[in-house]
Amino acid sequence: MLRKGREPVLLTPKAFDVLLLMVQNAGKTVSKDQLMESVWPNSFVEESNLTQTIFMVRRALDETSDRRYIMTVQDMVTDSLFRLPRSQVSGLKRTCLSSLPR
Repeated sequence: MLRKGREPVLLTPKAFDVLLLMVQNAGKTVSKDQLMESVWPNSFVEESNLTQTIFMVRRALDETSDRRYIMTVQDMVTDSLFRLPRSQVSGLKRTCLSSLPR
């Protein structure tokens, strides 16, 4: 469970999976295809599902134009790449990883 202070932050399972993947790859660039294959394996999913899920994660993290956690990079080959800078990960990684089933 993701928390903001002591309050739980509601995320859909797929939004949590996206956030977890981003935290696990902090400082690295994750392609749209990598996200789609990891979060929706062996499924045909519209790209708009990923867009909406990234939006939900950003909203849960209280992103603003001045405070960005997930960077979107446009690339002519892969279309979209996402990056969670290492500097933004401190509490997120601990929270996400402690939420995994043991």
